[in-house]
Amino acid sequence: MRTDVLIRTVLACLTCLAVPVAAADPVDVESVGELTSSERVYAVPKPVGPVRVSFTAGDGKAAPPTLTIACDLFRAAVPAAALADLPRPQWGEARLVYSMTSYDPATKATVDRPYVYVAVPVHGPPDRRWQDTVVTFHVDDKGRFERRIKRLLRDPRVNVIRLVWEPWPVGRDVDPDQLLNAAAGR
Repeated sequence: MRTDVLIRTVLACLTCLAVPVAAADPVDVESVGELTSSERVYAVPKPVGPVRVSFTAGDGKAAPPTLTIACDLFRAAVPAAALADLPRPQWGEARLVYSMTSYDPATKATVDRPYVYVAVPVHGPPDRRWQDTVVTFHVDDKGRFERRIKRLLRDPRVNVIRLVWEPWPVGRDVDPDQLLNAAAGR
């Protein structure tokens, strides 16, 4: 092999090796893509019947996020404002929870009052990570909607886990972390 061909081949190989190293990120990190849309159907007994949950992330301004929950009893569209301020939601981990009965504090009895909610884990603002925090979108048999936030609080001193679950008003500029911390102090 001629020397000039050998030199060009070696330089080409070194260039190929050098370019990816120079262009690589400082840390090799694997990431999971963000869910942009989902449609799931859950088997739920009558009277609720099958529940269809549809979600789209939107693009921020022109197309707002959407969440629709539909079944035999109701069809509810969650207001876009209730979705837009979620702190790093993990829509891929969302779950549907349902119940055929509810506790009525007025009568102190269990009553036939079906409801469903979609529970979405949230991880808080980018500058601090929240542990065990979920936002729920409740819809009852009349189609009434309520957004709530809940967090499991661990106290290692006494080996206790406490659940704090508060209504989170939509569009009132309420900091959910402060809301939960206030509720935890009660």
